[in-house]
Amino acid sequence: MLVTALAEQHFERLADIAEAAAGEQGDAWETFEATIWRSATAAAGDIAWCEIMGGHPRAVQAAALGQQRLGDAMARLIARAQEAGAMREDA
Repeated sequence: MLVTALAEQHFERLADIAEAAAGEQGDAWETFEATIWRSATAAAGDIAWCEIMGGHPRAVQAAALGQQRLGDAMARLIARAQEAGAMREDA
């Protein structure tokens, strides 16, 4: 289904952004913050994604691999920011 493919592509793109950031050196908070901005910019500019989110929740659920990659990379970024003392432990 085209809608599912678009959802998969969206999460894969966000996962690519987060994984690239997780490999960056530098200030942990600035890296995390930049990742959020890059991801938000990518999502805001994707009109198809907005339509999918609003009308096809099952397609979003079907994009599990990209979601897993994204979650894993973000967990690494969060852990690094917490270890640096830049993010609360309960975040």
